[in-house]
Amino acid sequence: MILEDSSSNAEVNGESYVGGIAGNQNYGLVFNNVNYGNVNGDDTVGGITGFSRQSGKIYNNMNYGDISGNINVGGITGLCSIESVMDDPTTVANCINLGTVSSDNPESAGSICGYNECSVINNYWLYDPDKGLGMEIGVNDADGAFSDSYPLTESLLKGESSTVPFYVSGDDSYYEIADALTAWAADNSGDALWLSMILNGWRYSASTGYPELTDEAAVKPDGGLGLEPVFEIKPS
Repeated sequence: MILEDSSSNAEVNGESYVGGIAGNQNYGLVFNNVNYGNVNGDDTVGGITGFSRQSGKIYNNMNYGDISGNINVGGITGLCSIESVMDDPTTVANCINLGTVSSDNPESAGSICGYNECSVINNYWLYDPDKGLGMEIGVNDADGAFSDSYPLTESLLKGESSTVPFYVSGDDSYYEIADALTAWAADNSGDALWLSMILNGWRYSASTGYPELTDEAAVKPDGGLGLEPVFEIKPS
């Protein structure tokens, strides 16, 4: 499964495995997607995916919607499972959550992931505990790993330069969020599993001030017949 370059404004309600873009991601790639709609469910609820497993990759996604549920509730994914193919971990990376996350069991709710058994890398979220925007992960299982993710103030998310780099690549350090997101995507686009897809770059939205995905210098494979642009995703 490859789910790319989509946006959703729909309000989503369900019971289990409820997501703003995909409910149950079994293997495959979910990237360059934006969710604006609120998502509500009971068990395993996320702004982008509800349940991700079998070495699935959740890259370069953004959630604006408010996410609510009972257990395993996350701004990007509700539950990231250890189930894998050839020991390649399911991975949530290079994503942003701007939406609130609320749960009847706050210990299993996270601004990025509600329950993590996999790999969570280089993600960002708006930090405001009064609005339900607190910790990155609700429950981190012994098999789960998370690194290089940052709770940010609104001004940092809107382009204020940080005093420490968000991302370091070789001799280059990136102190603005849009630059860090784009650099990470470029450095991690050569994974053979995903056919060397070049992920979209990021810029600051003229309307919201927050980072948004852009098609500038972005291309994707088209079956070996050349390369075509990826369409731009704009805020609603």
